[in-house]
Amino acid sequence: EHMPVVGVMEVPRDKVSRYGIIDAEEYAPGLYRIRGVLEKPSADTAPSRLAIVGRYVLTPEVFTHLEAAAPDASGEIQLTDALEGLARQNRLLAVKLYGQRFDIGDWVDYLAANIYFALQDDELHDDLSARLRDFLPPAR
Repeated sequence: EHMPVVGVMEVPRDKVSRYGIIDAEEYAPGLYRIRGVLEKPSADTAPSRLAIVGRYVLTPEVFTHLEAAAPDASGEIQLTDALEGLARQNRLLAVKLYGQRFDIGDWVDYLAANIYFALQDDELHDDLSARLRDFLPPAR
């Protein structure tokens, strides 16, 4: 059976309000059947710390849910609403992702991503490392 799948990653409790958070049942290690999606819940109301991180494998049925979705306050149709509709029909899965991820909507993560990838470049690594050390206080 073909079903849409979203990638999720665990985020700190104090950051759940920045993401769409899933309410789900784990049915195999790292695999979840999603019951619901809450867009930017408070830490107190978040059903988990599993955040949808912009990785999707969608099936055509998502378009039916997008067509049925009402525009939000800014007049936009949100993918989260379509995902919630799929979840209510028990038609949405999640896979837990691991590895390095940067949230470029967060200034510190945006800067960290640039530094991280620059340090991976052989031509930039040594000069950038030296320059970054100039900004750090001496070790105690």
